[in-house]
Amino acid sequence: MEKSSYAIPDVKDGPQFSKLESTLVSANPAPRPISKDGQHVFRHHNNEDVIVNELDFNFDVRPDEWPLANIESVQDLFSGVVYREHISKEENFSAETAIECLQANGDGSEWLSLNHFKLEDVLDGARGRALQTSTTTMPPKSGMGTTTRKMLIFFVPLIPAPSGSSYQYKLPMTRSSTDLLFTSLHLNPGFLPNLLGRPDYWAPQPRWDAEDGNFLSCDFFCQLPRWNLQSQGAPLSVYSKYDAQEDLILYVISHKQGDTVVNSLCKLLRPLIEHQAQCHISHILQESPFDIYAMICNLNFEASKWHVKRFQRFQWNTVNGVDDFLAGKDQGNRKKLASMLKDLQIVAQNADSHLANAQVFLHSARGICDIARRLNVSKRGRTKQRTLDMLRYLIDSMEKQHMWFANYKGRKENVMNLVFHFNTQTDALNNIELAADMKKDSTSMNAIAGLTMIFLPGTFTAVSPLSISTFPPTEPNSANNHRSPYSVPESSNPPLVNRRFKQPAFGGCG
Repeated sequence: MEKSSYAIPDVKDGPQFSKLESTLVSANPAPRPISKDGQHVFRHHNNEDVIVNELDFNFDVRPDEWPLANIESVQDLFSGVVYREHISKEENFSAETAIECLQANGDGSEWLSLNHFKLEDVLDGARGRALQTSTTTMPPKSGMGTTTRKMLIFFVPLIPAPSGSSYQYKLPMTRSSTDLLFTSLHLNPGFLPNLLGRPDYWAPQPRWDAEDGNFLSCDFFCQLPRWNLQSQGAPLSVYSKYDAQEDLILYVISHKQGDTVVNSLCKLLRPLIEHQAQCHISHILQESPFDIYAMICNLNFEASKWHVKRFQRFQWNTVNGVDDFLAGKDQGNRKKLASMLKDLQIVAQNADSHLANAQVFLHSARGICDIARRLNVSKRGRTKQRTLDMLRYLIDSMEKQHMWFANYKGRKENVMNLVFHFNTQTDALNNIELAADMKKDSTSMNAIAGLTMIFLPGTFTAVSPLSISTFPPTEPNSANNHRSPYSVPESSNPPLVNRRFKQPAFGGCG
């Protein structure tokens, strides 16, 4: 195919081009050449990058094993592979099962300490309720209330584990107990990595099951931020599920040992067991399926306030130190300046971490609020509205906290720029003073050079070789045979030196 040439029309009513424009129209520029190294496909790779496998999973799984045996969507394929990958590692589990569970039903609530056999009993009691069947054989129950509802909350403290585990933690459960928990209650298999202590930096994961307009179940899991930047530990992962067919509320909380949020939640729930109106308390706990989630978010938000105050104190101490430095205290102390810059850098890093934590909290709280608003199974509307109001308050408060941290970071930038400008001005003043001192030294050197130029000719004449007498060498046997032929005898002083030290004659002219 021939290339089309763009001819410039030479008519009065045609387009007018400048010389540059006509060159751009008529020219056919060649592609910009690049180096041979730039044309190479693997020009930036390392040797290990060629053989890396980003998806290093065992995809050879048996289709008769859970969860692939009960798969309902192709979206569950990868989560099933991940589940089998982690459930097969013995290092992820303990030799015995030792967890706690809060069980609530229409008769009341109780705390249970579970080993493997007691866990089997609890799951057997909930197995028939949570058994998933098709909508054609078991339609959703009508007229559900809290009288038939049941709630289970499992607390799973993670134990630090040596190398070999998936995420440096292991469960206080055996492998068979963990597999029984997931298969009996049909939990989302994608939650197992979070249960094992995986830091999940991504969005919350909801799942909504409905068929022919009939709601079956929904689940939701996410991680809440870790505000203690000095001591992280295992993340706080919360899984929640509501089964509408059997009216079952389920929570699985994975946390580090001694987690303040989980400890506070347990301390809030334990007195409810001793309450006189057990049926009323049980109904309150089960009325809104996501009430516990709202409580956990509220406790996590309250925990953040302590760390915010700590950050504020450190920031203001740093800013006050900068003010004192600019006011004239220890201005010449370079170590003090370096320490202030280090503290400002710590402020910046902490502000960025708190901003990221606030974003994580907002994503989780908004996800909980959306699914709680969508789920309408509360018999009393005010209970659900209390949950939504609390979540809305937490979202608005965290947005304001995010705004304040963005403001703190801006203040830090201003203070650091001020320190940099002050340091630059100080260095400039020091350079000016140094230049003035160098000018003074230069003036003194010029005076010394002038004096040197004045006395140098006289000095040269005084020691000139022309004024030095040369004596013939003496006999070998002479007593003066040690004298150099270039030595000057005492009686042959230069005339200028003789005239300089000649004594004046006294007694008149003569």
